[in-house]
Amino acid sequence: MAVTLLDIQPTIQNNLVSTIVESIYMRNPLLALIPFVDNDGKTTYQMIVEDGLAEGSTTRQINSDYTEGTAKNKVVSFDLGIYGGLGFVDNYLVKAGGVPYDLLNSQIQAKAKAAGIAFQRDFFNGDASVNAQTMTGLKKIVASTSSESVSTDALSLEDFDAAVYGVSGANVIFANGKTVARFNKLIRESGLLALTSVDVVGVPATVYNGVKILSTDVAGLNSPILADGEIYSARLGADGVFGIQANLPEPTIVEPGLRPGYTIRYEWFAGVAVQPGSVYRIKRNLTA
Repeated sequence: MAVTLLDIQPTIQNNLVSTIVESIYMRNPLLALIPFVDNDGKTTYQMIVEDGLAEGSTTRQINSDYTEGTAKNKVVSFDLGIYGGLGFVDNYLVKAGGVPYDLLNSQIQAKAKAAGIAFQRDFFNGDASVNAQTMTGLKKIVASTSSESVSTDALSLEDFDAAVYGVSGANVIFANGKTVARFNKLIRESGLLALTSVDVVGVPATVYNGVKILSTDVAGLNSPILADGEIYSARLGADGVFGIQANLPEPTIVEPGLRPGYTIRYEWFAGVAVQPGSVYRIKRNLTA
């Protein structure tokens, strides 16, 4: 069963785990929307998909049988990345009046947010052949299946239409802030004003033809996660693009020992799996 972090967080009994999970998805719409499948502690997820259409007709003549055609399947694998964080609170800060677990909680929230950002960057741009500790992201996956359209043409409203209809059942489009702003400008210039807005964990989203358009921008990053004019449309769900995780980000707290203070560490083994035909990438030029 695929469940989003947003849905599972209220059911977590451990307050610290709950705080970490909330920090990962808060103001990160990707991690609030994408459902995760429990990978039973394994670091590789495998699924069987169709390898092309089955041969043979779907009709027959009277007194005759159907033409035999065997469906071809193949096994595809997706690796999980390693995400987590380490925090430390010196005994001096505790003696100065701080409550150790409150101080650790503050540190781990910041590191959990960083892990969520790292997951989002790798979700699109990760390449396990370059960094074995990360997942392979959508950019490399769509390139291997030719599920993309790349040109130097100027970004147009038709490109967003192509993104919406490039994936059957698409429910989200991701782009950076500049690209979303260009989309809004194109909408205004076209005279189409029938757009609605929704809030996704503190991030505004425009709904276009029933599909949420979300910015992947994160304040403070030196470089954007997606390039200008780069668009991903996806069908998020167990039948499309979904997260895989071997565990929830569970923390371990070590009280003063070799180091003079409290240490907290958490790890989250997670990645992304993609059903065929559930994601499409468009790259256009914003300056043309």
